[in-house]
Amino acid sequence: IDSYRFISNLIVARDSIFFQTSGSNLPRKLWKMDSNGQSLEALDIEMGTYMSLLGYAGDLFYFYNYDEVTGGEPWVSDGTNAATRLLKDINPGSALSRPHFLAELGGKALLIAYDEMHWREPWISDGTSDGTFMLKDINPGPNSSRIWDYSVSGERLFFNAEDGSHGRELWVTDGTTKGTHLVKDINPGEGDGYPYEFFAVARIMYFGASDGAHGYELWRTDGTKLGTWMVKDINPGGADSGPHSITPIDSGFLFTATDGVNGRALWFSDGSELGTVMIKDIVDNQTNGWGRPLHPMVFDNRLFFRADDGIHGSELWATRGSSGSTSLVAEFVPGTGGSFPKPLGIVNNRMFVKVSDASSDDALWILNEGSEVFQKIPDVGVRVNLGQRAAYDGIFVFSGRTDEYGDELWISDGTPEGTQRVTDIAAGPASSATIAIFGMIDDYIIFSANDGSARGTCCGHGRRAGSTVRPLPGRRLNDVLFCTRRKPPLEVAFSELPWG
Repeated sequence: IDSYRFISNLIVARDSIFFQTSGSNLPRKLWKMDSNGQSLEALDIEMGTYMSLLGYAGDLFYFYNYDEVTGGEPWVSDGTNAATRLLKDINPGSALSRPHFLAELGGKALLIAYDEMHWREPWISDGTSDGTFMLKDINPGPNSSRIWDYSVSGERLFFNAEDGSHGRELWVTDGTTKGTHLVKDINPGEGDGYPYEFFAVARIMYFGASDGAHGYELWRTDGTKLGTWMVKDINPGGADSGPHSITPIDSGFLFTATDGVNGRALWFSDGSELGTVMIKDIVDNQTNGWGRPLHPMVFDNRLFFRADDGIHGSELWATRGSSGSTSLVAEFVPGTGGSFPKPLGIVNNRMFVKVSDASSDDALWILNEGSEVFQKIPDVGVRVNLGQRAAYDGIFVFSGRTDEYGDELWISDGTPEGTQRVTDIAAGPASSATIAIFGMIDDYIIFSANDGSARGTCCGHGRRAGSTVRPLPGRRLNDVLFCTRRKPPLEVAFSELPWG
């Protein structure tokens, strides 16, 4: 693996990690690493130029691969050479089907794929060729259904699509042909209801949509026509309230919307018209959108979010779902400048918040459950880009900056004494640029790093990380595996795993 300059398309799939390697004048390879880090295997198949990883369903891993005979098609693997194969030549011959992974439903993979007779439509696969078929030709003939926004609730996927007769409307599938159907023609006729930003609360799917007579308002569905209706006309008439950022809390959910009188304010709903009410307009100015709540996170029975009331700048607010319980909870930087706080994750009953204070770096602050006092983690800054996820069971992982060591990988249990730099990957004040944290399986965390001897790019789930990543060797620290480049050896007094 040392001969390969780039690792890309890294994906965490249940108890395994799959990734692709490439390099100058070297063939692409697909690799699998198991969850305990003790097995690394290159799958013995010829990878095409356009290979990419799609997703995981059942016990199978789906990926897109190209060869000159079948073109670009979905492939499948269980992580062994014997079971790594072309799934189906959906678009026959050397043409491309360009599959896109939507979700796992009932252990099967729900895909969007293209063929010349139907264009892009939904497909389902159980991992076999015979068990891979088009669910429904939603927009008949060579016309794509153009599936866009979608979300899973239980064993059903809700999405918007076009069928050529009803415009872009609300659809649902349970992974069967019979169970794939139009739920409701929200904007009757050829107009678009355009349902968007689906979010399930207690098995009811909420979303924004327009019926043509009203603007884009809050709607709900249970998956049936009779069970689909507008919850409330928040901005009366044809104007939009534009509901966004639906977040469950206690007996309902919070979201943002505008009623035409107030700005983009915080609202609460229990799913009924009477129970949908504005909690607070952070900025008393209809034309000012800066008061809108951002980066919501539920912690300690409250919703924390960033907002700017025009007086204190962009600071941290919280609510329990009522007007009286909604207030500014921390002004990290006094005055109108604001600290632009962003809740990052919850570990060990502590919420981690990134704050831009008076220093040149962002700072990490912690709030304990049941407390109103924030504590700052001293002597370390935190980079803005923390990768996909940063909070895991019992540990918070981040890229921290100090004058002595530059940017390196840090971990925290939520206490100042439990916050520590893992190692100095790029020796001295040079930065290892550990800015992309890809995921976690069991006790193992996978991240990208640069030790200063080589540069490249890494792409995990479509995110560019701007650094070279090689998953060898592994080192354990408090039962956490940190994967980085092989050379030079990490200066940590822990035994190297045997696959190095």
